[in-house]
Amino acid sequence: MFKKILVPLDGSQLSEFALNPALALAKTNKAELILMSAVMEKEILKVDEYYETSVPSIPPPLEMQPMHMHLENYLNSIAETRAGLDIPMRTLVLEGDAASCIVETAVSEQVDLIIMGTHGRSGVSRFLLGSVTQKVWRQAPCPVMAMRDKQPIKNMLIPIDQALLAQHALDSGFAIGGALGAQIHLLIASQDSALFRGDTIKIAPGEKPFSQKLAEDMYQQEGAYLVDLEERYKTAKPITAVRGGKEEEVILEYAAENHIDLTVCHPTTHRWFQTSLNEKIMRESQSSLLMLRSEN
Repeated sequence: MFKKILVPLDGSQLSEFALNPALALAKTNKAELILMSAVMEKEILKVDEYYETSVPSIPPPLEMQPMHMHLENYLNSIAETRAGLDIPMRTLVLEGDAASCIVETAVSEQVDLIIMGTHGRSGVSRFLLGSVTQKVWRQAPCPVMAMRDKQPIKNMLIPIDQALLAQHALDSGFAIGGALGAQIHLLIASQDSALFRGDTIKIAPGEKPFSQKLAEDMYQQEGAYLVDLEERYKTAKPITAVRGGKEEEVILEYAAENHIDLTVCHPTTHRWFQTSLNEKIMRESQSSLLMLRSEN
């Protein structure tokens, strides 16, 4: 599914959050990794202010030595130290602003997935600022995974609805979850009035709660597809849930309660609404994020 994976790096530890999931996905998919960096004119290496320490992966900078050479050495060292993994890797150092270089490379190389570090729960990387991630998120032609920390992805949340199930549009999410060994959570955010009333719903003896019946009906209709996903991508049986409320609030609350490490954002036909919803999740989520595209 993923044949080319682009990993933008700037030498900071924040940007390197992307390496482990990228390597796992490349190994599973037999994909090529493209390690890329961008340098602005006259830029020189500085101290990594977020960690208050010199960047260990790059030799100490010399004022007269071009930044381009430092980044080439850095990317080559990343590739060389992982040569034993039997994953094909290439390195690219481009000149220009980070977001444009990332998007242009994704287009010219026909990249299937971008994995990049972004600002964590505090602090920023000088190169891969949150603003760069957002620009790439909006403009990239392929899915973008934004890693907020280096912790393994153990729980992955895929918000779904009947349309996504009916369109069989969950392959990318399951492929990534399977490669990373994550437990997948499928969440339906329903605006049905019965669910909004929550615990005030009266349930007759022996009757199933409304949310449970809604979930069972939906999953039963596409049960064969979900089983096929589990088998093809070698995932555990997904955890399923239905909750009532505003979609972004439901997603953020569920993610916080269930220690979600990666949240998937889907596009929909209601582009203006979905863009607003996804950007709210991006701003407020504590998890890493995966933005899929309509063709995936």
